[in-house]
Amino acid sequence: MGEIVSDRKFMLAYMIIALLCTADILTTHYVISNSIGYESNELLSGLVSNELFYFVKYFATLLIVVGISYLCGGKYHRLKIVSYLSMICFYTIVVLNNILVITMHSDLNLNLPRLFAVFLFIFTLATLSTKILGGCKALEESES
Repeated sequence: MGEIVSDRKFMLAYMIIALLCTADILTTHYVISNSIGYESNELLSGLVSNELFYFVKYFATLLIVVGISYLCGGKYHRLKIVSYLSMICFYTIVVLNNILVITMHSDLNLNLPRLFAVFLFIFTLATLSTKILGGCKALEESES
């Protein structure tokens, strides 16, 4: 566990995801408590009225981040990066959706199937990006 905490990239990803998760919770709570929107994720819609849900969601998300780092270790570095990038992009979209609801009274209509499709797209894009960037880096190293 000590090597996870000393990894600066992990700590940066952890902090960004924690901030985005916090922003998601705060904006979702604001939207629902002010009746200007609703939870479009069918699995979570019945749970958001319970304050304990936000606490559990926050720590479950952070446990997932730690779990990814622990399970991937140093051997599956690219998978770890792709996972973190996917989570960051996904939460960014969710928070932007919530901000749209608050400021424009509009949303991206992110129901559960769309959320899965968005996450799959982000994960695929992150995978391809890291593969391309990894290939470019390997090419540069072989040329020097």
